[in-house]
Amino acid sequence: MAFLSLTLCAHYSCKKDASIPENNTISEQMYSAGQKSITADIIKTSDGGYLMVGTSYTNSPIEGDIVAIKTDARGIQQWTTSMGKASEMGSGSLNGQTVHYDEEGVKVVEESDGSFTIAGNRTYIAYPNINSSHGVKKHTKIVFYQLSSTGTATSTDGVELKSNDEFTERISDFKIDASSGTSKYILTGYTTDVNNSKPFYNTNTDLTDMFVMSLDNNFNFNWYEQNAAYGLQGKDYGTSVAITPDGYAVIGTTQTIHSGSTPSTKFLVTLFDKATGTPTKRSFHDSQGYDVEGGYSVYDATTQNITFVGNVVGGSLTIAQLDANLSTQYPTNQGFELLTPSSNGAFKASSIAIVPNNGGFVISSTKSDNLGQDICITKVENDFSLSSTVDWPHYYKTNNGINTNMHWAGPVLPSVDANGNLQYAYTGTFNANTFTSQIGWVLF
Repeated sequence: MAFLSLTLCAHYSCKKDASIPENNTISEQMYSAGQKSITADIIKTSDGGYLMVGTSYTNSPIEGDIVAIKTDARGIQQWTTSMGKASEMGSGSLNGQTVHYDEEGVKVVEESDGSFTIAGNRTYIAYPNINSSHGVKKHTKIVFYQLSSTGTATSTDGVELKSNDEFTERISDFKIDASSGTSKYILTGYTTDVNNSKPFYNTNTDLTDMFVMSLDNNFNFNWYEQNAAYGLQGKDYGTSVAITPDGYAVIGTTQTIHSGSTPSTKFLVTLFDKATGTPTKRSFHDSQGYDVEGGYSVYDATTQNITFVGNVVGGSLTIAQLDANLSTQYPTNQGFELLTPSSNGAFKASSIAIVPNNGGFVISSTKSDNLGQDICITKVENDFSLSSTVDWPHYYKTNNGINTNMHWAGPVLPSVDANGNLQYAYTGTFNANTFTSQIGWVLF
């Protein structure tokens, strides 16, 4: 069950010895934030530490709460905060029913004053009455929480967007744009409130649309864009947003329904005007009929290039690069390049980051094979070749990969230490296929 009120809790981090990383590891920490914990995001904080955000399940594997874990530079836990709206009587179509909330932590940013803003998804679960033991999942809404630098929440219930509309809207990414002197939150994800006027719209097959939103720092809408070709006829998702000097580039996937055959999915990058949310340019990326997923991006302000990664469904990683006007920089066409860190298994992308000092890129992904799922951190050189040096790729495996435990990759963050050495910190969900999974932090 979701917590009946906002709870602030602290747990000692514990070292797990069931799994070992394959490459040199400087430090490793695991955190118990409930009966079951799942990670989603990590940032390096202004004090040199880290903040991880995810979901914790204390009493039930069905209904969760958002959890934030703050550590020092060595991964030693400093505080933990859990956030969840209290159960209550429903309204609208849920009138007369008891509603619980399943909350999922997705992204976190640090504000200029050292506080934190966390974005997540809140799913309504309706029970016939307060004594019922079985509920039914209903719509999902985007929710924001704000924490002080010491982990104190400013609101028990957070701020929920579009509370009065009973359709699903889920966030995948958000960033702060302070280029105009006033902070704005830029969001992307998907909505089931599909737009009937977009090209190729089909009422029988159009299930979700991408969206992009601009909010002020009080979570009021500057604009909400849901017009014009947010995908095609099927399931369309916004995965990440890149802030460029002239617009917001939303990267995601779009699905086409083919008569008499299965849907096909390609990457779609859309550039939006910052002031109005009007789409100004689009770029589609597919190759050899592959179905793809993901679209995690990073923007390099020096080169003004957007680089994004994803993966072929059940296969290799993918990578492509555009300039700020969405002109393709790599590969030479509007497709993508395949990256295969090893000769066997399938990869699911989680993040991409720029390596300091013009060092290329680093990608986190989850590798699946018949031995389970492992975390794979891959280095890509500036020419987009896979690094072949001795430390790459970096794997986190269970007992050298000899049993079927599952470890899911979260984002990876490269940085330079006080001695000028490159380090990489990443978060993940460890033993993800158990009811006692943990959020972890690894530095190598």
